[in-house]
Amino acid sequence: MTRFLRIITHAGLALMLCIGFLIASTGSPVHAAGGLTLYTTYTSISVPPGESLNYSVELKNNSGSVITAPISVTGLPEGWTAKISGGGWDLNEISVMPDSSQTISLDVTVPMQIDKGTYRFTLSAGSLASLPLSVNITEKGTYQTELTTDQANLEGHSDATFTYSVNLSNRTAEKQTYALTAQAEKGWDVTFTADSKQVSSVEVDPGADKSITVDVKPAENVTQGTFKIPIRASNQTTNSELELEAVITGKYSMELTTPSGLLSTDIKAGGDKTVELLVKNPVPPT
Repeated sequence: MTRFLRIITHAGLALMLCIGFLIASTGSPVHAAGGLTLYTTYTSISVPPGESLNYSVELKNNSGSVITAPISVTGLPEGWTAKISGGGWDLNEISVMPDSSQTISLDVTVPMQIDKGTYRFTLSAGSLASLPLSVNITEKGTYQTELTTDQANLEGHSDATFTYSVNLSNRTAEKQTYALTAQAEKGWDVTFTADSKQVSSVEVDPGADKSITVDVKPAENVTQGTFKIPIRASNQTTNSELELEAVITGKYSMELTTPSGLLSTDIKAGGDKTVELLVKNPVPPT
């Protein structure tokens, strides 16, 4: 009988040790299956090239213990960039209290030079949870510069200043500095103005536009006709050209002379003499 009780006692002690070991080995909340959920409202969206995306993501701890997990983006397409932030800091890891949630931001930038199609990537909280996301690019992107105007042709007389409103678009993924140049005929004066200042170059942020005013002053001896003024915005990697046009409708000027063309005469001291003057319009307006 005593021997039988010893066997039962030893068996009970062994069972208690096994239960204790199982509790110790499965008690870590970080690896608890189903303990963390990642959620955002819009998991599949459509955007044009060069767009900046912002996802508000909720991390919910469904367990009764604090969960700490690394946070990262995997499978990001080539040329895309992503940043995870919360509380004003960039995040690499996050802790969530039991039965509560935390909200973080995922900022993703789509490059300008990209093919049309659907792209996928995943926000992961270590091995505990993942959030698949997809972005549909609605059109093929380009890496280029665009110089445009709504009115490339202007008319005026020879003494007029022709003013064109031009838009410079940076359709690249980087800030660009452009040199502004013009190829007008000899004697013509071309100036560029941006942000209320006369400039010879401008900086344009990626995906942004810059408004430029182009003032063109014809040469003094210009004749009636149509004249081309090519302008260019360029740097070492990208450029764009635009052809402006000025139509000279006539020369508006007055000439004061005499009927004979002589501009001198004789007169005695104290005497009187009448001098005839002639006002001429050398080139009548058309």
